[in-house]
Amino acid sequence: MKRLLLIPICFVSLLIPVAVLASSGEGGFNSVVHSIESRYGVRATQIPFLGLISFISRKATHEGVGNLHVAEFEDFRATVDGNELNEMVAKKLGEGWERVSQGMIETDEGPMLLIDIAALVSGAEAKAA
Repeated sequence: MKRLLLIPICFVSLLIPVAVLASSGEGGFNSVVHSIESRYGVRATQIPFLGLISFISRKATHEGVGNLHVAEFEDFRATVDGNELNEMVAKKLGEGWERVSQGMIETDEGPMLLIDIAALVSGAEAKAA
């Protein structure tokens, strides 16, 4: 039963674009999360120590990785229109964000999100330049 609950969670994770945040934008990540909560009637779960993990990763990679943001939505049962979600994110983040997720596959351990590493790295390189 728990495995079945992971499917909607991973599906929502797939639809929420992993964003490369530009310094512009009206509200950033928290604004996107609030919009999703309002639109779909769900609540994001706080991830313990994420701020500490972000700080440590920034120091360990000499500013290469930092400002990590993750939103986890449990018991998400609404039907999500991917285009509507993309428009919502674009409106909140402005220029400079891009999707890096490629899809989701089912494994013996549960659903797995596929990430386009090239898009993730190119986004970090563009931000550093």
